[in-house]
Amino acid sequence: GDRIRIVEPHTDRLPDPLARHGATLIDIDTALETCPVMIVLVDHDVFRAVPASERSGKAILDTRGIWSAG
Repeated sequence: GDRIRIVEPHTDRLPDPLARHGATLIDIDTALETCPVMIVLVDHDVFRAVPASERSGKAILDTRGIWSAG
């Protein structure tokens, strides 16, 4: 719903089913500033580049294992 924020650096619009349910496309910087929970579903380079210090204090579910060291 409208609480869902999606970061997908390879598109400029969400698929209609996601948009219809209120999800919003945002950039990684906005996500890091505003989202208390982060779920990693893909291992894009932009996500790999996020330092552990910027993820600190967030609840994280990393399904790709890219942030497990931090």
